[in-house]
Amino acid sequence: LAAVPRLGQVLVQNPPCLPYLLVCRLVCWARGARLVVDWHNYGYSILAVKLGRRHPAVRAAEAYERWVGPLADHSLCVTEAMGRDLRQHWGVEATVVHDCPHAIFRPSPGPEAAHELFSRLADA
Repeated sequence: LAAVPRLGQVLVQNPPCLPYLLVCRLVCWARGARLVVDWHNYGYSILAVKLGRRHPAVRAAEAYERWVGPLADHSLCVTEAMGRDLRQHWGVEATVVHDCPHAIFRPSPGPEAAHELFSRLADA
């Protein structure tokens, strides 16, 4: 850790956050860096899809995320809804940075073009 050059910021995406979010927070404190969390969803909510909302692992993951998430120096998210939820339920102020595709990406002109593209890719 001491050999790592000084960092200005460490950007982490959530989810997943177990266990790395706390590790990153500790490293940032130790190295004088700012922790920035890019919130795409809550990790515990994805785990709940598999295990159920009341499962002890889901409850532990939620408690962990609620404890460590607000310790970030700054937060980003890609939707107004996520920003609102972070603010209202977690006390986290997140900057909303709308995610949009680059201009080279556009809707397919139709099923025939899609079939032709996937056929070419399959042959590659």
